[in-house]
Amino acid sequence: MIKIISKSDEGREVIKTIIHPTNIFGIEHLLSQDVRSNTAKSIDKDVTCLAIAANDFKNFLKQDWTLTEKFIKMLGAKVTYLEDRFESQVFQDARERIVGFLKANAYTNGRQVGLEMLIKHSLTQQDIANYTGTSRQTVTYVLNDLQRKNQIYFKRKSVLIRDVERLS
Repeated sequence: MIKIISKSDEGREVIKTIIHPTNIFGIEHLLSQDVRSNTAKSIDKDVTCLAIAANDFKNFLKQDWTLTEKFIKMLGAKVTYLEDRFESQVFQDARERIVGFLKANAYTNGRQVGLEMLIKHSLTQQDIANYTGTSRQTVTYVLNDLQRKNQIYFKRKSVLIRDVERLS
């Protein structure tokens, strides 16, 4: 996994998105020559990153309508994802954002284990805080509370969600 971050002048880190295996990033630069101040950091030890020049990618899109359609669909999904993230920051409290983060990761990266969902990850509690716009202490409190209520079981590199639909 790779996290895309930006930092404030005070050094506070915000995780804009988390890139999972087989995903792409940097597409916002296809039409713009603007220099962005985002940083991509590997979360896992074993990451392979492949790069393609913007002009080469544009040529592939011109030549292959099926690829272009898939790319447009992916852009639409990214816009929806960003709208959802924005709304969660505005309308949800810290607990709801953390629970939403767990549910989203269960659906996109989880593995069904019986009736439960297992999420294996390399994120720290600080990473989750930076992603959800909360503090590490709040993440720790919420995870401990969910575990105390037997809704999750977590270790350093994994979270087992007992029932994703009932997680709250």
